[in-house]
Amino acid sequence: MKFGVRLAVQGEMGAQGQGWDYARTMALEAEALGFDSVWLPDHVINAHMEKKTPMLENWTVLSALG
Repeated sequence: MKFGVRLAVQGEMGAQGQGWDYARTMALEAEALGFDSVWLPDHVINAHMEKKTPMLENWTVLSALG
């Protein structure tokens, strides 16, 4: 069985950071913990976040992480 983890890398759900550097750090941590995949939110704007908070485009980030 394989397990993946949804990363909170857009500053949502109590995340301690956001942006590319944070996404990369969290993906490397997930890999070190033995997860088989990482997932990112696919929303361009999250309703519970400030509109001025920049959002990463998920397919580009996932490609870069790969």
